Amino acid sequence: MKLKDLQITDDLWDFIEANVPNYHEREEVLRQAQLQLFIDGHESPVAGITRDEAILLRDNILHGLFAEAVVAFTRRTPEQKALEAKLDTIYGSEELRERFTEILISETMTDTEPYHKVARSVIDAYMERDCDALLISICGRSISSLAEKVLNNQ
Repeated sequence: MKLKDLQITDDLWDFIEANVPNYHEREEVLRQAQLQLFIDGHESPVAGITRDEAILLRDNILHGLFAEAVVAFTRRTPEQKALEAKLDTIYGSEELRERFTEILISETMTDTEPYHKVARSVIDAYMERDCDALLISICGRSISSLAEKVLNNQ
């Protein structure tokens, strides 16, 4: 039986990236890259298996990542979907992007939190990879409240 080579597109990787947090740091993604090098005939640390076995292993990894991305995508709440729609609207308009930046800067400049607390909060938010906490630390608003303010002040 001849194996059909799975076509890996940029769209597939974009979908995985958008829905699987820190996918690029995971061991199976590194293994997938090593397998792909082996499959393509390049130097790779993969040894002791055939090309067909490498394809099967690579495809299993990709199917697992894709399934995880689909689950994450379909579990988004209506609120998350609504926020993403608002952000897409802002992203698609130069005027709204400028308004977003103006509000972000204005809110940052008027925030009265002591700098040492801001710094601690920013570092904590970064370490936790929490975009909302980072924005709240800097300007006192979440991404949702920034988007609302932009769209309500058009």
